[in-house]
Amino acid sequence: MTKIKSIIDFEIIWKKLHIFLSGKEEKELDNWISEDKNHQKYFNNASRYYEEGSSYDLLPADPAEAFKKISPRLSERRTRHKIRTLAYVSSVAASILMLVGLFILVTREENAVILSETVQPIESGGNKARLITSDGSYYDLSDNKDVVIREEGSKIISDGQSIQYITEKDRDSRIYYNTIEVPKGGEFTLLLADGTKVWLNSGTTLRYPVSFSGSERVTELSGEAYFEVAKNEKMPFRVKSGDQVVEVMGTSFNISSYLEDSLITTTLVEGKVSVFLKENPEDKIILLPNYQSNLNRDLNTITRKSVDIQQYTAWKDGRFYFKDQPLSEIMKILSRWYDVNVIFENEMAKGLKFTGDLERYEDFEKILALIEKTEVVHFKITGRLVSVI
Repeated sequence: MTKIKSIIDFEIIWKKLHIFLSGKEEKELDNWISEDKNHQKYFNNASRYYEEGSSYDLLPADPAEAFKKISPRLSERRTRHKIRTLAYVSSVAASILMLVGLFILVTREENAVILSETVQPIESGGNKARLITSDGSYYDLSDNKDVVIREEGSKIISDGQSIQYITEKDRDSRIYYNTIEVPKGGEFTLLLADGTKVWLNSGTTLRYPVSFSGSERVTELSGEAYFEVAKNEKMPFRVKSGDQVVEVMGTSFNISSYLEDSLITTTLVEGKVSVFLKENPEDKIILLPNYQSNLNRDLNTITRKSVDIQQYTAWKDGRFYFKDQPLSEIMKILSRWYDVNVIFENEMAKGLKFTGDLERYEDFEKILALIEKTEVVHFKITGRLVSVI
């Protein structure tokens, strides 16, 4: 005799695998999965089903086919469907069988709640940057333009997606600085003369030497960047962001230091870094992998905590990864990448928390449509102004 151990709305599982979850839905799913190992097994099978695009033995054939037929309609940008499915988990004697009863109800189609007055869709950001050399000259690095510059014993090469510095033999010992500016809606990659690789996010400025000499390698950052620092124990690499200094020998880490943010966050992926205030270099905080420091600009204090690093580094790999994150923070991140302005007509919506893993290069309206599928918030687009209603 089959015993029903638990029931969950399958729409929550579908949202987890495809789009955003609200904070309440995320908690409900986590609780359901932790109740029984069979729930975890079922969720894993569902994940594999959608990732591999093929059915798996634990699902009855007919319901699975029914859901496969209906799922393409669920992803259409400008329609809304309501799915209600009950998943029953059963156990039988010596072996465990996962039996799923799919009761799918698709209600009438209706216009999406996103109201848009735009003629053209708001597309994702891309490779955009401007280089300022030591003599004050400006170079556009965007649109796949090939640029070759020789400056103070260094060769600078850009292909419109990245820029690299090659130190040549004949140069003096003075340090010359370049500045690269990445606007809203842009990203760029930089290979410094010492072999350090830097990914630059939207709205970011980095000042750095054309070539390195002396006892240290110093850069200055405003915005967000991911560093893979070339190892050199004799010449520490330092990143200055406002009142904060990060010092490393060779490692991988992310720094977010936008001027409009109250915190400067430094997230370590590999190696070890020390973080300290300019005015107090002796009082250092040491970070190990999967740890993050937070400098509170108002209090001028630094704290440390363990984090899921994917949430802070996914951007460089072309993804948005939000984990129980307030909508106010999500919209701030989206506004930089899509170069739009955001206002909250609904102040209560700022604190709503969402979880999602999305392609960074999706059209903006599609991203908003996915958030709207949680049915707890709506948007209105007027030109490049986004209202949260």
